[in-house]
Parts: sequence; structure tokens; C-alpha cells
Amino acid sequence: MTSWRPVFGTITRLDPDLTSEEDIQKLFADERICGRGQAHAENPAQFDVELAIAGRKRRVATLDEGSEIFKGRSLQNLAEYLHETLHAVEVRIPGTVLHGPMDLGAVDIDDSDLDSEDSVTEAGCALDAEPASGIDSDGVNSACALEGDTSGEETFTDDLPRGRGLTLADVPLSEVPMLATSQHQEIGTIKHGGLRVLLGQQVPHVAGKLLPSPDFSLSLVVADDHKPALAVTRMGRTLYWDWAGEKAPFEWTNTEEVARDFVRDELGAGGVARAAVADIIDVTFEDVRSALLAPAARGAEAFIAAVRLPYEVFEFVDNGLDMRMIPGIHICEPHGAAGAFTQTLAYECAGYGHINPGLAG
Repeated sequence: MTSWRPVFGTITRLDPDLTSEEDIQKLFADERICGRGQAHAENPAQFDVELAIAGRKRRVATLDEGSEIFKGRSLQNLAEYLHETLHAVEVRIPGTVLHGPMDLGAVDIDDSDLDSEDSVTEAGCALDAEPASGIDSDGVNSACALEGDTSGEETFTDDLPRGRGLTLADVPLSEVPMLATSQHQEIGTIKHGGLRVLLGQQVPHVAGKLLPSPDFSLSLVVADDHKPALAVTRMGRTLYWDWAGEKAPFEWTNTEEVARDFVRDELGAGGVARAAVADIIDVTFEDVRSALLAPAARGAEAFIAAVRLPYEVFEFVDNGLDMRMIPGIHICEPHGAAGAFTQTLAYECAGYGHINPGLAG
């Protein structure tokens, strides 16, 4: 079964008279590319897109004539096609920025210009200069300007805000004392199936240089204004959700059931929900997706209920309940490095770490 992941990009209409939003929608319809997209709220000339890709070549989800989803154009090829087919647009996708057309103008020259030594010297300097951004040495649009590291291609916000929160991850109890010490805060922990919930006045982080990063982690933060934000990291890729809603599906998918269902399940709230539930037992995709589409004012409560955590966990992250009131919680306090190591060693020997309990005994 193909594993799809979302990516985000923009198509900026540099000349609205040459390219309309309808032209962009029509191109995706003609190519039968499954995705979401709409004009940016603050900049109508910018069309934000969300596409599903798969494989190392990052091929885009496309519907064939037999109503089957397949891996179509590569992301790079699609970006080039968009840039070539639409008029006066700038295309930005992870790893590629295709700039709009550049009109450098022209001036007439005559024989006197060719005979002028100064003119030849100036022309030579111009030819030896660095080419303009997005233009190669032949004066042709290079169509592949890399924009930073592409490892974070699935992210659509800068970072989680500061605030109380929880992290759900596959970490042993033996690691929690070191996390509490390195983050200078009490961390409460409860077992949740095969995973562990960590709670802190600042959302606990489990990815860092001190300890190996787990393959899966989920962090929910509730800021001081009670607005929640979520980050789901799985197999090195992170998706963010801030309860601002999801982009509209491409218009053509509304009349194609297979494409419509694919977009619903793999992109927007569906894409985040699928990543969130992949490693959690007894949590359903539909419950989590519905929680992500709840109003922001009750987003944290809905999400915590969807992943089957005690209501007291919500009271802690949203209302500041003393974490000691949460049923079954264990508190790890920050200590010096020696104290944290001693606690870690004790938990390992007791069978609450990476070492097999039989071997530890």
C-alpha cells in the first residue's frame, strides 16, 4: 500500500490579467492531480496548495481514467510544468523555487558602439558577472533554485508556541529523569498503551542531542490564550496543526468520488490524523480527524478525548490543574547530572528502560 505524505507550496500570480485562479484550478483538473488549494487570505494573488506525494522521487497523487490513484509527475516536474504552462507566475514548492519572467529590456546598438573600446570593456564585465537569481549562465531560467533544507518539507508553521503541554511518545520511564533535568522542569508521566505521556509547564521535548529521538512523537501545546497547536513527528517528518481549518479541495475533485475521498483522508486534517493514529492503539482515524476540525476553543479538549487520555490531562494543559491530580501520574523532578543518571540507572535495573527486564534482573 502506498504511503502518502503532504507537501505545501504556493503559486503567485505576478500578473492577474494573464493568469487567474480559475486557470490554476483548470490546470490541476486537466492533470487530474489530487490536492487542496485556495487563495491566501491576506494576499489573493498567492494560491496556496497542498499535495500528496509518495516515494523517494516525490511523485504526486493523480487520478487515472480508471478512477485509481497513482504516483504521477514528480514534484520537480510538476513545478516546472506549472511554471511553463501558466503565465507570469512564481512557483514555490519544497526544494524548488521557479521565479517569474524577467524583462531586462533591450537597447539598439550601431557600428560606433562596436568600435568603442570602452563599450567592449563594459560588455565584457557584464558577461563575466554573476547571473541573476534564477537565471543560468545561458540566460535561461534555471528552474531549480534550492531553498534551504528539504528535510522539513511537510511543515506548514514555524514552530510550536510556548505553553503547557503534553508529549506522547515511545520513550521508556528511564529517560524521563534526564529529560526533566535537561529541560529544568518537573515532568509528569503516565503510561498510555505502548507509549508514554509526558506533561510539563513547557511542553516536554523528546528529540535532541542528549537522547535518541523516537520514531514517533506527538506534542500538544495550549498557549496562554487557550489556543492549541499540535506537532506530529513520524519517521523524521513533522506535521503541524493549529486548528485554523483546512484548505478547500481542488474544485474538480468534488465530482470525482475517489479523488474526493482521497483528499479528505490524506490531506488537511486527514493527513495529520493519519500520522497521529498510526502508532497509537485503540484510537480511530475518524475521531482524531473530527477533533482536528473542532473549533479552536475546544480543540485541545476534543483532541485529548480522541486519543483516550484522562480528562484531567486537559484540565492540566488548558486550565493549569496540578498535575499531581492526574490519575496514575509519576513525577520526575530535575536533578543534577549525577542524580539524573542515578535515577536512570535505577529505572533501567528495575525493568523500566531499554534493557530487557529479565536481563536487568
